[in-house]
Amino acid sequence: MSQKENDLKKLEQFYHSAIKQIQDAKDGHEISIILSIIMGYPDNGDIGTDTKTYGRREEILVGSLDSAIEAIAEYPDEARSFIALRAQAMIGESTQRLRAGNKTPPTTEELDALIEQAKLNHRVATCPNIKLH
Repeated sequence: MSQKENDLKKLEQFYHSAIKQIQDAKDGHEISIILSIIMGYPDNGDIGTDTKTYGRREEILVGSLDSAIEAIAEYPDEARSFIALRAQAMIGESTQRLRAGNKTPPTTEELDALIEQAKLNHRVATCPNIKLH
């Protein structure tokens, strides 16, 4: 089975699982959906994402953070703190850029520089510039 066939089979499994969860939901339950396809490009090391969401942003945020926490928890003990700091820096920098109209994601080097600067400042900004424009 090719990688693409395996990926499609896994997506189909997730699809059927999601359908069952929605069908099993009780009246009054709120359903939110996150569908994110992440594609790694081995030729240049980039990672592209295509994410679709449906539902309340509070639920989507909690679901997204739960996924991030689960992914960070899979790293070895000695790497977890650094990966969590990098994720925090990515959230802060990406939020600031998006609010300024810049959809370019920060590079690994930029994130590492932000972490080093934060260490010098003895803090890591969780979300800079939170005032609405």
